[in-house]
Order: sequence, then C-alpha cells, then structure tokens
Amino acid sequence: MKVEQYNNRDIWRDDLLDGGTKSRFIKPYIERRLENFDEFIYASPRVGYGQLSLSVVCNELKCKSTIFVPKGKTTPITQKCIELGSKVIQVPMGYLTNLHHKSKKYRDENLNSHLLPFGFDDEEIINDGIEIIKNLCEWDSYDEVWSVISSGVLSRILQGVFTKSKIIGVRIGHNTT
Repeated sequence: MKVEQYNNRDIWRDDLLDGGTKSRFIKPYIERRLENFDEFIYASPRVGYGQLSLSVVCNELKCKSTIFVPKGKTTPITQKCIELGSKVIQVPMGYLTNLHHKSKKYRDENLNSHLLPFGFDDEEIINDGIEIIKNLCEWDSYDEVWSVISSGVLSRILQGVFTKSKIIGVRIGHNTT
C-alpha cells in the first residue's frame, strides 16, 4: 500500500499493488482451502480486476487458477493472468450468466476445484477484508472515503472499516445499482 498526499488529503494507492486491493482479501480465503482444493476458478467480465487478483494470489501460492472470460480480444489484464500461469477459457456469448454457468459446469467436472463468487462476494472474504484493512495501519476517521465500485464488495468492506465515514463509490465499467 502506498499513501500519497493530494490537496492535503491521504490517498491510499492500492491500485499500485499487484492484483489490486482484493488480492489482499482472497489470499487468506484461498490459503484456508488449499488442503481440499488445488484449483480456483473465477468467472470474470472482460476487464474485471478479480481475474488478476486471483491469478496473482494463485501464482504466489503455487496453485492453479482458471479464469472464464467473454470470447474476444484478450485484454491486457487477461494477458497478465496468462503470464502469471492462469488457464483462461474464453466463452462465446460471454454474458455474466453464461460465464457463471460454464464455470460451474467446469467445477462440477473438476472435483479438486473451487469456484469463487463474482466480485468475491462472500461473507468470509468481506470479514477478512475488514480485518486486513484495520490492521494495515492506524486509521483516522475520515469524512469521506472514495473508491471504485463494481460488485459492491469493496464498498461493504470499507463500510466495515470506516464506520463513521461517508463511503462514495466511483462507477467503473458498467452501470452499477
């Protein structure tokens, strides 16, 4: 993590961390499952950062990762996943529902695999995220905390850390609700 000053405000730069913020949160989740699984699966939007988070963590932990993405031109994010050793399966008609269907079918055919939920939306991961951020350093109470928002998981984690702050999500990639 890198904290920078901008207009007398602290800016937490986890975007500079390999795999982004969520790589911090899924690592303990995956470590706890390594005894039962040797492959971890994720269905990702074309430019989703979850695929990179999973690839970075699985590369570090020396386990397999398989990413399902929409068929088409390989993005720089997906290319980095391939370079980290992830198996990438491109799915025609790659709407998220179809990606989930294909990834579940793959999991059912590969018994030593574990499918992570979209956005890593799991209570265990969210609780890990809250504890990890709380332990990174001493946090003051901020009036506002800004972050990207897509699945909403990071926002819920930040709400669990900064309980007195207004959490503001900056929409990226698609129309969030």
